[in-house]
Amino acid sequence: MAFWDTVKGVASEAANTLGSAAKGVSDGAKEMSEKSKLKKAIKTEEQKIENAYKTIGEKVFTQNNMAPSGYEQQFAEINTALIEKERLQQELDKLEAATKCPHCGAKITKGQNFCQSCGGRQS
Repeated sequence: MAFWDTVKGVASEAANTLGSAAKGVSDGAKEMSEKSKLKKAIKTEEQKIENAYKTIGEKVFTQNNMAPSGYEQQFAEINTALIEKERLQQELDKLEAATKCPHCGAKITKGQNFCQSCGGRQS
């Protein structure tokens, strides 16, 4: 009987150890899930703040003809970028116009003599 009592004790101890380990894993998973939710909520709030800053900056820029003191460099960078953006957009528009049929607007291959959609002669 002592042998079986020993086996029974060892089995019980193993079951308790496994139960404790499973509870530890479960608690760890819950904690990780909670941390993940909190990190996601923090990121959401940071995005709200960033969007508000952007809106404030945009309003300050558009409502001022001249840069407020201390913001001259940023205003100059924005104005330079706006000019360059417009230049690039005009360049893109030219390229896109060259690949569209002037008659129907269908996409054509550069060097094509006739449009495959409407049959219009390409210049």
